[in-house]
Amino acid sequence: MQGIYKDFLIKRLLDRSSSFSIKYLKSINSITTRSNNSSSLEFNSKSIKSFLDNRNKFLELLAIAIYLTSGSPLRGEEVVVIKYLNTLESGPRNIVIEPKNGWIRINTTYHKSYNITRLDSNNIRFLSPRLSNILKLYLLIVIPFYKFIAIEYLNLKEISSFLLEENNTRFTSSRLSNILSKESNSFLLNSLTLNPYRHLITYIIKNRLDLDYNSSSNSENENLIEDI
Repeated sequence: MQGIYKDFLIKRLLDRSSSFSIKYLKSINSITTRSNNSSSLEFNSKSIKSFLDNRNKFLELLAIAIYLTSGSPLRGEEVVVIKYLNTLESGPRNIVIEPKNGWIRINTTYHKSYNITRLDSNNIRFLSPRLSNILKLYLLIVIPFYKFIAIEYLNLKEISSFLLEENNTRFTSSRLSNILSKESNSFLLNSLTLNPYRHLITYIIKNRLDLDYNSSSNSENENLIEDI
């Protein structure tokens, strides 16, 4: 199934009879030499820019959706270090599809005391069925097309393994905080950044819900720059 959809958009891009190809490509030029035959793609810069801008907007909303709906608030740094690829440089991916129900499981090991203790602290979260499906479609269909554009149009040599990145630059917790501020102000007419939101939700869980909430991270200093 993965093989069917992995190159779906790329095949449509290279099919000059498709409206998708007409939108993103001005032409496909054949280059013939003594040793081989190849093709040169002339992209429609305006359409490519629109695709990249829309992808960045999608990733910003995806970041907030993961942050707000995967349980008690993660730290900003836990969200922005989510990886969907295994690499030698950044280590194993921490996105897994649960075989039983198809939900996305996110395993993070980030915590602020790591530099002192050198001990990992596992944090496992599940995305909702709907958000899991959205992320799976993005990884299966959009990511291969983005990689193609990144290599052929942006001339990037490598593609970041981080889920939340722009031009190979990983999102920062400050950017995540700014996105939350913008979106909360739009819907609530009140701006919330990461740190106030964490305090608010922690208070609700501890004082308004009948839950036994003992977060090991709760005793840590909340005022560091990572959770502005």
